[in-house]
Amino acid sequence: MSNTPSKRAFASAMSLALLASVLWAPAANAGSTYRAKGNGSQFWVSWTEYDPDDLLRIPGNVHVGYLSGYDEQYGIFLYGNVTDFDCDPGEVPWGGGHGGEAVVIEGQASADAGEAKALDKIIASGAKSIEAETVVDAILSNLENDVPEFIEEEFPPACDYIQDRFLSAEEDGTATATFTVDTKKETLTVSGYLVVSEGGHGEPSGVLGRPPISMTITGGDWQKYESSYKGSGKDYSYSYWQKGTDFYGGAVSGRIGGMGFDDDADDESFGGFGSFSYRTVERIRF
Repeated sequence: MSNTPSKRAFASAMSLALLASVLWAPAANAGSTYRAKGNGSQFWVSWTEYDPDDLLRIPGNVHVGYLSGYDEQYGIFLYGNVTDFDCDPGEVPWGGGHGGEAVVIEGQASADAGEAKALDKIIASGAKSIEAETVVDAILSNLENDVPEFIEEEFPPACDYIQDRFLSAEEDGTATATFTVDTKKETLTVSGYLVVSEGGHGEPSGVLGRPPISMTITGGDWQKYESSYKGSGKDYSYSYWQKGTDFYGGAVSGRIGGMGFDDDADDESFGGFGSFSYRTVERIRF
């Protein structure tokens, strides 16, 4: 079955949920098998905010951002980025219209690549378990570098790059924002607070603020998918199966701090969300 970004339905976020469940109970001169199943959900949204009158009081007059998240049996994870530019009057990123979707697809591809790098490294090391934290760190590293660079490259030369600001929803180990997916009502809601940090590519540093977030995505084009994966090393193997429903291109509304998704005529945004079920099997030999 095709594993293109549109059909994988945020597979990188889902695979994190599955990889996080790779736990084995060692026993001398024996093997063990761990089976798990459950449900999860995920979303991804991108936006372009034009602010020629500097109402947001943020450096630059064009702000391009994205935010992704997943919710599974081990907790909630949200991560994103905002790239600030100074654009000449009349300049429109990407020629207008499809920037948000491009960033969503680029983010998915970047997360997939980060996951693949982590798995390859784990298998090559001969490790007898997969640490979810290692995979998450690799995916975040790719996102922190690839997506801001992609955003900069897609802007015309008239737009000058100013800075990146990183978004997260965890501080001192405590989640500060949560989200809910309801595929029957075709709705995603996000609420709480985001932590905004400064820094160069891949190096979030000082906290700039903690703006409230209240975001909704409603409707969109839906699609169902089913996929599976198998991998093995010298002393272990694992496999998973997943099936779900996703919605793309629905109406994005709400706010992050002073920035509204739909309060200006020139606002641009694109998002998707969905829910899934999974089964996973891990085996280890001693």
